[in-house]
Amino acid sequence: MQVIVLPEIISSDQLDAWLSRELVVELSKDVVDDLTPRPLRLPLLEQGRPRGYLDGWLKGIEESTGLRFLTIQAELEGHSVHASVTWDAVVRHFDLDDTSHILWRARELDLEGWERWTADLAKIELEGKAGVLGERADPRQHIYHLEPTPENAWALWLAASRFGNQVGLSLGMRREALLEAFRVLREWFPELPFTLFERSREIEAWGKEKVRKLSNVRA
Repeated sequence: MQVIVLPEIISSDQLDAWLSRELVVELSKDVVDDLTPRPLRLPLLEQGRPRGYLDGWLKGIEESTGLRFLTIQAELEGHSVHASVTWDAVVRHFDLDDTSHILWRARELDLEGWERWTADLAKIELEGKAGVLGERADPRQHIYHLEPTPENAWALWLAASRFGNQVGLSLGMRREALLEAFRVLREWFPELPFTLFERSREIEAWGKEKVRKLSNVRA
């Protein structure tokens, strides 16, 4: 798994030149199997070609803006640099444990969609999941994390089907578990399009730029 190397502090006129070098480190499974903070030596590539090694320090898992990151710090050419990647991306790449479900929502949800969704939930005795899209203490907060369970996946798939582009979702369960969960859901709701499953590892209906803006929401 390749992770981009970025400087901690750099002037704006130097940043484009740095990015054009396409500096990345190779992250292997043995690194993520042990998250104990420790020194690391990782293969370094520049524009796809070997560039030696990066001697750094594994900081472990850190949390920022509601997401968890695996971060490595180092010194390179007189710069303090870091290589950081979301833990969910690491889990999926190396097929580790299931990751949390992430749900984005619009500020306002149409009443018709809400009524259809809650009726869906009642049909499978999951009425309590309606709180996932309910009002929270801070109405500006649009991002919710849920445990990676089939029940939560069902609620989110149904929300995506009823609200369309008013909600977005990312389901981190491994493919086999997701496929079985979706098979069961379609026994209850055979009309659900299979595209809901096919896009479950992506952002449903929303573009990356909008998701990035929502990820930066502060209370």
